[in-house]
Amino acid sequence: MDSDVLVEYAPDRRLGMGGYAVVWRATEQKSGRAVVIKKILDAFTNDTDAQRVFREIMYQRAANHPSLLKLISLWRAANNKDVYMILPCMDTDLSQALRAGMVTKAVQRQFILFQLLCALKYLHSHVLVHRDIKPMNLLLNLDCELVVCDFGLIRSLGSANGENLAATDQVGSRWYRAPEIMLGCTQYGVSVDMWSVGCVMAELMTGKIMLPGSSNSNQLQRIFEVTGMPTPADLEEINSAEAAEILDMVPRNITQKNLAKLVPRTPELALDLLRQLLKLRASERADTAAALSHPYLAAFIHADDKRRIFMEESAAATDPDSSPQFRTPIKDSIRYPSSVYRDYLYKHVIENKAGPAPTSPSSPSPPVCVPGLAISQISAGAAAPPFSPPPDFDEDAMAA
Repeated sequence: MDSDVLVEYAPDRRLGMGGYAVVWRATEQKSGRAVVIKKILDAFTNDTDAQRVFREIMYQRAANHPSLLKLISLWRAANNKDVYMILPCMDTDLSQALRAGMVTKAVQRQFILFQLLCALKYLHSHVLVHRDIKPMNLLLNLDCELVVCDFGLIRSLGSANGENLAATDQVGSRWYRAPEIMLGCTQYGVSVDMWSVGCVMAELMTGKIMLPGSSNSNQLQRIFEVTGMPTPADLEEINSAEAAEILDMVPRNITQKNLAKLVPRTPELALDLLRQLLKLRASERADTAAALSHPYLAAFIHADDKRRIFMEESAAATDPDSSPQFRTPIKDSIRYPSSVYRDYLYKHVIENKAGPAPTSPSSPSPPVCVPGLAISQISAGAAAPPFSPPPDFDEDAMAA
């Protein structure tokens, strides 16, 4: 870790390491508060990675919602290759919490889902699609407060001139990926996030991954067991030149299963919302407004005033121009050389000592007056049990 970063932050322990980044829990020297340091390795090696890093930093810097992880500060590495992101520290993520048996009450499941939908309503109202909603990207505190993280795949679906941007890459973890993306659609919208919400909701109910496909074709088979096989009208809406070829790899005799059996011991109200989220056609899938107004979440619509205010403010936004903080200074629909992204971040964000974007400060949410939310019966340091993959799991099953 670079010496100038160590002057400000004292690392406590390493939380994880991958090919993309190293993450530490640390203590801010001046305030004593816990933070997370995310060191992005070789951030500008190629154009694709550089654009993803740029998006992650710029959108996370602009985010101003209590259920979206906020960037505290950004640091340049001495090698001019790596970047340090300083982020708030949370106790765990939803994946670990479910595996450790920390989410056991209906009210906890409802509040987690409510917060996720509020965060997505904020993003979707600004024509932003997250594209990687999954339990690992939903961070939790022991009071059941949730924030959405990992902004690397966020994409703007509009621009000042009304341009509709083609999203050409297969994105998101396969088990949470919407059927239209699996079938090769490149002009999808924010409804792909709502399919992912449905998968997360099912996992909240059972503690198990709902659709753990071992390959792309097996993933589609599992999806069609939920939705039924696509009709010609369904495929026409999906509008993918590759759909027919992709479907040739999937068995034709798939029988649609009863959702109540796929997600056992789930209340009928929750099943009703699940059915609205897990629709094959994107146009029929519940959006954030419909999901938030569903009776299953009625306890929180008026109980959480801070998020409700954000919801009402978000309702007025219809495009990125209504919120200047979400306009990227470099056109998002074009992939520039990596040096363009690097130079902008170094000059305008890091060297100018720019902190978060100049938006209204986002203060912590007030306590929600609904009993039973705390998940503190398991300590913050408790390790989750080892991940047990399904029998047909293969190593790339979570690859984008």
